[in-house]
Amino acid sequence: NYVLNVRVGANDFCKNLGVRHNVYETIYEISAINSVLGDIATCFSADYVVSGPVWEYFLGNDNLWIEGLEKEIRLDRINGFIGKTLIHPSQIPIANEAFKVDNNDYNDALNVIDMKNNSQLLVGRSKTSNRMNEYKTHNLWAQKTLILAEIYGVKN
Repeated sequence: NYVLNVRVGANDFCKNLGVRHNVYETIYEISAINSVLGDIATCFSADYVVSGPVWEYFLGNDNLWIEGLEKEIRLDRINGFIGKTLIHPSQIPIANEAFKVDNNDYNDALNVIDMKNNSQLLVGRSKTSNRMNEYKTHNLWAQKTLILAEIYGVKN
């Protein structure tokens, strides 16, 4: 048997605490939930696809729900979550765009993977950004980044 996805029920955690975030806040701003999300990512994201928790806002005359969804997806990604639990078709194009890989990240991921095959030096400076690339440290990140790029594409 295979585990295809670990889905995080952050709203279920909120229910137990009797809390809820507003459209201009992310789930990460509830410190108790943030801690639980960190524990889940630490335990599972190296070996499984763990999707970020549901964003419960959709539609509306203003763009607050879109800005909030984009912000929460950025926080999901930086915390090790891949994918997002969506509840409305209007959220799909926003999430698909938000999961596109930054061009600098894509190039750095290629560079990191290439270090294993072509270099005695497994540490180097990024060719496209002011950061260090290190094979042993960034290999899993690079693999995940290239998979995301294949699925969602690369931002120009």
